[in-house]
Amino acid sequence: MTGQRSFQRLVKYWTGQSLRDLQLYARVERAISHGARTSNEERLDFSDIAIKSGYADQSHLGREVRRVTGLSPLKLKALVEHSEAFWMYRLLR
Repeated sequence: MTGQRSFQRLVKYWTGQSLRDLQLYARVERAISHGARTSNEERLDFSDIAIKSGYADQSHLGREVRRVTGLSPLKLKALVEHSEAFWMYRLLR
């Protein structure tokens, strides 16, 4: 049986990323998916998205989204709506 630290090393070896970073990316991806599901007319509720995505609060969501993407959640939402580079998130609706 392998321990937790051995598993973390295996994940790092297989992916080149730490388990903690992979979990961060997955959480941000969940938040982006929840945000993409809201329509243009619907008001974006970042606190609701934060809770559904596993964040402690709205500011925690904002910090991690900015850390991973370099964009604020509001700017990211605008790009998902209008930029061709973010087309895949529009498929989630």
